[in-house]
Amino acid sequence: MEAEATTRSRRRLDVLDAAVRVLSERGFAQTRVADIAERCGISPSLIHYYFDSREQLLLQTLAYANDQFFLRLTRQLRTERTARHQLEALITLALPRAPDDPAGVGDWDLWLDVWVQSLRNPDMAREREILERRFRLTIRDIIERGRTSGEFPGGEDSRLLGTRIGAVIDGMAVQMLLNDADFPPDATRDLCVKLSLALIGSRVG
Repeated sequence: MEAEATTRSRRRLDVLDAAVRVLSERGFAQTRVADIAERCGISPSLIHYYFDSREQLLLQTLAYANDQFFLRLTRQLRTERTARHQLEALITLALPRAPDDPAGVGDWDLWLDVWVQSLRNPDMAREREILERRFRLTIRDIIERGRTSGEFPGGEDSRLLGTRIGAVIDGMAVQMLLNDADFPPDATRDLCVKLSLALIGSRVG
């Protein structure tokens, strides 16, 4: 029984891993369940066994990719000695990378699809908010750490600041994904750091 449960869990992770790649390549609108099934070598009916709908599959795929992002982020933050360096590392990992970077655009293709679907799907909108809140609270924690260490000044509510900085990151990321010439990767990353520090009230230079 335990072995069977382990097999089901692994198969579900295989489906999610394949879904990340297929959805990132094709987008939600152009992806069929059969495409994901073909990528991981199983039947479409088996995917329907794990997920009730394409929308649920998209959301669970984003949640899975989001978990992988936070795993990378947590490991990176542990190596940074100051709150400011942690904030810079978070922004660097969160923003899309240049097309020739092995990390590519990361999970942003999935986020764009979820945002579009959330406009008309209340269930997905609620789940999206939960996922985004996790990111904002991570920023809040870094701000609180910086205030405790004396790196960042006190002042405005740290949770509100986390929400605002998250919005700055999201907005710049969208422009980068659209290949806007006014938002080159390195310069945009630096600008995002400067704006975030300015919101916190920390010295930018």
